[in-house]
Amino acid sequence: MIAIPYKIVDNTIGVFNTEIDTFIVQLVNNLNRMRSDKRLKLTREKKDYINEIISHSKDLIIAKPKKLDQYRQAFDKIITPADMASKQFESFRNRLIKELGYTTRRSDFYPKYFRKIGIKSCVYCNAHLTVAIEKVTQLRTKQKFTYKAKFQVDHYWPKSKYPCFSISLYNLYPVCGSCNNCKSFHDLEFLLYSDSKTSIISSFKFNLVPGSVANYLLSRKIEDINFTFNEPPVLPTVKKFQEVFDIQGIYDTQKDLAEELILKAEVYTAPYRLKLKKQFPKLFTTPGIFNRILLGNYSSEEDIHKRPMAKFTIDIARQVGLIKK
Repeated sequence: MIAIPYKIVDNTIGVFNTEIDTFIVQLVNNLNRMRSDKRLKLTREKKDYINEIISHSKDLIIAKPKKLDQYRQAFDKIITPADMASKQFESFRNRLIKELGYTTRRSDFYPKYFRKIGIKSCVYCNAHLTVAIEKVTQLRTKQKFTYKAKFQVDHYWPKSKYPCFSISLYNLYPVCGSCNNCKSFHDLEFLLYSDSKTSIISSFKFNLVPGSVANYLLSRKIEDINFTFNEPPVLPTVKKFQEVFDIQGIYDTQKDLAEELILKAEVYTAPYRLKLKKQFPKLFTTPGIFNRILLGNYSSEEDIHKRPMAKFTIDIARQVGLIKK
């Protein structure tokens, strides 16, 4: 529900640069063999498609979205996305994805890569974990670290239409299984990565229905708490988050979380919060730590990806006065 600055991705790519170079060598060798395999009876357009990948092999992995869009237009001239997604090209498409190493990278690279970036919740719903589990094996002279993904990888440009981008890091979105199934072939305008030089703010928001808090405080009935999920307008040809993922339905099950925030706002008034800060100066060293303890979650927009329900918690907490808007 919020973009990640390019600099975070670029820094992470730098950490794995040697490993990525190894991937390049492997995929180029694989594609050269595939192109030379006479049993496949590759047409000229299929060979041209392979050649285009080979000629931009490293850049296709690390290129930013704008550059990928330029490559997309070049690939479209060789094989249209509709043709590539058709039954006619299915075997070629699947073989290409295999030779690019997508399945292997999904198990040996993406878990530790996204762990390093710091994404721990689904980038679409922010309701479910998308973490990589670290396993440490003690060998004779050193420790071996392996990672297992507890998330799925969605592609902004779908690999069914663009197998060339199946391993492009800026094309990969870590998501929960539920959202990945819902997303399927739908097009979204949401861009996970941003080149913004200023603070990135989410354009999605949960809003308490006017009067909900007062009604709840009078009745103490959780069903009196109501909120709406609001998202930016999109083109008529593009689906909205609500249509694809039913965000409202997901969060309607979390009224108890909104209830806790409303009750905390009643207890932790501004004077009481100030008193706590003065009473425990060594515990509450920064506003961020104080707010995290108060909310039980992160309190800054930039930290939304670090924990499920952070976006919802931040929005409701701001509206009930627990944290500043």
